[in-house]
Amino acid sequence: MDGELGSSFLTKVAEYIVAPVGRQFKYLLYSNSNIEDLNDQVIGLENMRAGVEISVNAAKRNVEVIGLDVEAWLNDVETIKKEADRILEGRDKVKNSPWWSPNLRQRYVLGRKAMKKTEVITKLQGKGNKYTKLSYPAPPTEIISALTNNSVGFESRISTTKNIVKAMKDDEISIIGICGMGGVGKTTMAKEVREILKVENIFHESFMVVVSQSQDIKKIQGQLAEKLDLHFWETTIPGRADKLRARLSSGLRYLIILDDVWEGLDLNEVGIPVGGLNKGKVILTSRDENVCLDMGSQINFTVQVLIAQEAWNLFKEMAGDCVDTNDLHSTAKEVVRECGGLPIAIVTLGKALKYRKKHAWDDVLQQLQKCSITNIPEMENKVYASIELSYKYLKGNQARSLLLLCCLFPEDEDIPNEYLVRYWVGLRLFNDVETLTESRNRVETLLDELKSCFLLLEVGEGYVKMHDVVRDACLLIASKGEHKYMVRQDNKLQEWPKNDSYQPYTAISLMSDEVQVLATGQDCPQLKLLRLICGQGSLNISRDFFQGMKKLDVFDFKGMLAQPLPPSLQFLTNLRTLCLNFCYITSDIALIGSLKKLEILSFFGSKLDIGVLPTEIGQLSNLRLLDLRCTYGSFRIPSIVFSSLNKLEELYVGYYFRKSDISYEDHAIISNLNLLSSLKTLQIWLPDELLRSIHKTCFNNLTRFELSVYREDMMQSSTMLRNVWGHQFQNRVTLDRMFMQDLHATKVCALLRQTEVLYLRVPDLKNLVEELEQEGFVKLKSLQMSSCSEVKYLLDAKGSIPRSTFINLEELELEGMDSLKEICCGNLPAESFGRLEVVRLYRLPALGHLWKAPIQPPSLSNLKFLTVRYCDALSSLFQKSVAKCLVQIEDLNVFSCNMMKELVSKEIGDEHSEKIEFPKLKFLMLSCLPKLRTFYNPDSVINKQPFLNQQVLLPSMETLDIAALDNLVQIFGAQVQGSLHKLRVMRLNNCDKLLNVAVSDSIRLLPNLAELEVKFCSSLEAVFDFEVLRVSEEDAQAMLCQLKGCEMIEEIITGEEGSSETCVVSGIVFPQLRILELEDLNNLRLFCASAHNFEFPLLDKVLIRNCPSMNTFCSGLVSAPKLDQLNAGNDQRVRMDNLNNAIHRMKEKEIERSEFKEKGILNMSEFIDAESVEAKSKTTAILGSDSNDPLIGSESPNESRVEWYEAHDDNIAGPRTYDVSITYDRDEGTPRLWLKGYDASGWLLDPEDMLEDVIEDKGQAQLFREIVDSISTDGNEVVE
Repeated sequence: MDGELGSSFLTKVAEYIVAPVGRQFKYLLYSNSNIEDLNDQVIGLENMRAGVEISVNAAKRNVEVIGLDVEAWLNDVETIKKEADRILEGRDKVKNSPWWSPNLRQRYVLGRKAMKKTEVITKLQGKGNKYTKLSYPAPPTEIISALTNNSVGFESRISTTKNIVKAMKDDEISIIGICGMGGVGKTTMAKEVREILKVENIFHESFMVVVSQSQDIKKIQGQLAEKLDLHFWETTIPGRADKLRARLSSGLRYLIILDDVWEGLDLNEVGIPVGGLNKGKVILTSRDENVCLDMGSQINFTVQVLIAQEAWNLFKEMAGDCVDTNDLHSTAKEVVRECGGLPIAIVTLGKALKYRKKHAWDDVLQQLQKCSITNIPEMENKVYASIELSYKYLKGNQARSLLLLCCLFPEDEDIPNEYLVRYWVGLRLFNDVETLTESRNRVETLLDELKSCFLLLEVGEGYVKMHDVVRDACLLIASKGEHKYMVRQDNKLQEWPKNDSYQPYTAISLMSDEVQVLATGQDCPQLKLLRLICGQGSLNISRDFFQGMKKLDVFDFKGMLAQPLPPSLQFLTNLRTLCLNFCYITSDIALIGSLKKLEILSFFGSKLDIGVLPTEIGQLSNLRLLDLRCTYGSFRIPSIVFSSLNKLEELYVGYYFRKSDISYEDHAIISNLNLLSSLKTLQIWLPDELLRSIHKTCFNNLTRFELSVYREDMMQSSTMLRNVWGHQFQNRVTLDRMFMQDLHATKVCALLRQTEVLYLRVPDLKNLVEELEQEGFVKLKSLQMSSCSEVKYLLDAKGSIPRSTFINLEELELEGMDSLKEICCGNLPAESFGRLEVVRLYRLPALGHLWKAPIQPPSLSNLKFLTVRYCDALSSLFQKSVAKCLVQIEDLNVFSCNMMKELVSKEIGDEHSEKIEFPKLKFLMLSCLPKLRTFYNPDSVINKQPFLNQQVLLPSMETLDIAALDNLVQIFGAQVQGSLHKLRVMRLNNCDKLLNVAVSDSIRLLPNLAELEVKFCSSLEAVFDFEVLRVSEEDAQAMLCQLKGCEMIEEIITGEEGSSETCVVSGIVFPQLRILELEDLNNLRLFCASAHNFEFPLLDKVLIRNCPSMNTFCSGLVSAPKLDQLNAGNDQRVRMDNLNNAIHRMKEKEIERSEFKEKGILNMSEFIDAESVEAKSKTTAILGSDSNDPLIGSESPNESRVEWYEAHDDNIAGPRTYDVSITYDRDEGTPRLWLKGYDASGWLLDPEDMLEDVIEDKGQAQLFREIVDSISTDGNEVVE
């Protein structure tokens, strides 16, 4: 019993005392093992967490809700992980210490914590087992094909790419468009932008989805879901959109590229959230700019075709180096030109022609020139098919027909819109329009649509252009469809082209300067349109040429020379448009009167020597447009002609009436205009007395007009003939040398309310608005006034003027107005001049201010171009308050204003020294301003201020051109506040007081300066000081530096104060300088006198001419690895090894030439006896091009070339050629001759052989022996 009690007692003691003590001892004894176990468990827990997180992320991508227990488990893991890491931090310290180390307590504590934490982790892992799987869904990946070298890096596209990237970083922009014609590279650019943004880590996610013309929303949603690793269980479009929207609204930044968008796509319907709080961005690529705008694009970027050199480089990469061989190079160049810079065409043809023989290249070029590619399927399948897709996607047949009509014009020709209108009306392609005005509006609308789709290009107002490849594709389309076209542009074509059948053709366009015969028997039963563009040679048209073209609607004949109209013209009973433009017509044209359906008749630019316009023209009762703007010729218009044309809507007369030859018939003609009730367009030049015959009713009916009224006859010129399709037709009125009493006697002022362009030369005009148009010229866009000598204020706002005065004015030119004091007197109406962009002011001697009164935006806020010349009363251009409104000005040109002291002045009483900023000013040109000293000086101490100081901010300035500013001392101050960082070109000419260009650190503020020109600045002592040139390579970008005629300049860069020429400092680098020209600098000693080293890594041209004081370049070392010669002027070149040495040699040569002159040695013939050379080898010596040419002198080099032709068996062998040069031995006092010889194959001759071949005379041999002794061991190098 006692034993049992004792045993029980000992057991309890062991349980409560020994076991715990043992565990504590194990913490100490197994501390390292415990820590290792903990580390293993932490790794296992990390792996488990990674697996769970993969599942969690996949669920989140699929817009699924994560369970609370999973979230809690992940949080616990994160907490335990941190605690375990703290324990493991002391692992190495404890692990490597011996057991008897004094840190036993630390080993014990770490071992205990490690074991406890291991137990916790084990439990956590057990709990996490239910969240893990054997496998997990892979995260979404997208294979991006590497951008090939031919797709990126085009210099012309770098700026566009940069601007797109910049827009994507702008938080205010969420949608942008990349637009351009098919195959131009929109998708490639979008991919490149995406890669740039990925590298810069701008977005968390980015992907591209192809939309295509089918625009299947479910398919688009499916592509997006695949990229996002999102699984749809929903079947409806709205349900899938909601899930996409939830996924994309997670707060991450994403970029979606919707590629190849053909029509408007509702992003909300797809499920793409943009704008607001969303952080997503969308890039659209489309062939139609309007599609991007409809989808909310905030900014569109157009991808243009490649420039010529880029196109050639891309083609060469595709076709290989064979394009540089002599037999293929010219053909390859022409093939590339036919591609018109379109990448898809260049790549397709380059690959197709690779390894082809020359005959295949010639065949392809011929087909391209004839717009008929048949043996390269890739061109039709890829290039033309792409354009045909754009054609098919046009909305409506009208746009398609108009596009096909454009391909009737020659390649690369600007197509006048007005031609298209006149063809269109004749072809009756509009069924829903009635008037010419409506037809013109429709054509312009369709042209806008075609331009927005990049099937046509805009090349200026009133013109469009067709890309060559688009034209070829359209001709291919026409050949397959109902519009069968024949287009021949061939100057070798001398007659009507031979063809088996013309029956299917609906349009024929023949263009040739050599065509001579239009033969009979052309059966063209379906022909609707015929264009004949001929040279000015004789053309024989058969009498029955038109007999087989009875369905012809449009006939355009350009270039007919003194030929009668064929009688068969009368068979064209359906003809509606007849254009005989730029023809010389001498025969009767009464035959035209038989074309009863004729609606458009044009003689624009023709010479009509026909005596009288046939009265039969008046019988054309359906005529709606008559164009009589002829260049020269003699004909009279019977008054009865106009009176019978009741349907006439548009009349273009031009410069027909002469003031010196006005007749009663002329008055009757003008009076009959009042009878034309349908007349809506009138273009006419009239003497003032005929103007009175036009009634106000006639003027009121006009919607389009160009009216010029004059008191004296003018010389006729091409500029006077306003070609209605040569510019955008604007309502224009010209009143030249008219007086107010004459104007009031007519009704012409009734037109001014609708006038868009107005030219006035009215000497007694005083108040423009009050006397001419009291409603304020609401529609006026351009105003030009000349010699209106009594006008003091263009706009006198002190009186009562309409608030809408000049609200649409865009261009203003005032010239020779002697009394003009200000443009506006009084408070300018708020909207006046709000759209004004261009102002030109010439010869205004009384003009004291441009705008003196307070100006409030939007007035002047759109002014971009300002030119002021010969305005001697101006002391400044603007007051400060006006300058603040000029936020859009880009170009400022001021010339010959003798009293101008500053460009911007302070108002009286203004004590604030605010800075002035012109944020968009790019070009500043100032010339002949003798009192101008500064741009703006708020301190009113002009004499101490540089031209540009810290108060002037010009952040967009690119070109600064200053000439003849006699009072200018310094350009830049020490602190220009970094506002000129975009300046690239600076030209300074004839500034006599200019001392230097920049001082202190101001050049650092010109990091992009690429061209510096300083000429004839007589006081200039240095261009920069040394501190200015302490710049990094990034700061110095100058590529061209020209200095000329600066008499006082001694060094380009002045050294530091106290600098020593014996103390060389670190080098100064000009990393971009390529050209350095120093000319007529009499006192220039060095580039820099201080002992600085200079590096010019890209310098390849140096011109130093007439710098007599310059004996070396600089005191330090010069590195210019690309420079191989020094140009000393007058066609003299000096070999380069070092710029300093080259200048030394240049000076030596100048001395030698001077000494040669003194000794009378002026001709190479004094050193070579041609007869003695001929004595042995029967040779002829040729000295240059003329043996009497002076070889040594102030204007000639001291080198020439001599050729000997040896005779062998009466056959002339190839020439042996010798380069000859002369130096002067100052020690011996004799000239020396040097030779380098070549055989007929161009190989260098051995010196001994050279002498044996050409010399027999011992005296001559001795002279040449001296040369041989001086030649270097390689045998033939010329020693100077």
